[in-house]
Amino acid sequence: MKAIILAGGLGTRLRPLTYDTPKPLLPIKDKPLIEWTILNLKKHGITDIILSIGYKAEMIKDYFKSGEEFGVNISYNVEEELLGTGGAVKDILNKFGINEPFALVWGDNLADHSFGGMRNLFDEKEADLVMTLTSREDVENFGVAKLSENRIIGFVEKPKREDAPSNLINA
Repeated sequence: MKAIILAGGLGTRLRPLTYDTPKPLLPIKDKPLIEWTILNLKKHGITDIILSIGYKAEMIKDYFKSGEEFGVNISYNVEEELLGTGGAVKDILNKFGINEPFALVWGDNLADHSFGGMRNLFDEKEADLVMTLTSREDVENFGVAKLSENRIIGFVEKPKREDAPSNLINA
């Protein structure tokens, strides 16, 4: 299984920290944020990784190179212009010829996802998609999941707190 890590954004909400350093390379306990994600993928046996990068892409490429030092294989898709989530994924699927299940991960989230467990659930349920959700109180800033039992049936984009169908957002 391959993983796609979306890490091409400008990191504007973290300025001035991101003026000189792209958000994925900001340090968390002496490692860049995105390195924790790569190590978690590796822990779950996902070692073929495509980084979708844009802002200060060369710094990210210089840090990770081929990925060999981290025990993974890293390829890069450099967005010359920001494509957004859907555009970046579509671009990668086309360029890399991916037509099997893959893990899609945000490069600016710090989480210990069980990618192996998610893959098992995907296979067991013959699902089209398995997605992690996380709870947030400030739902006004996110797309909020609308659920029916344990199935996501839709998203409501940036609802007022009192109108939100849940407090769960895409993680």
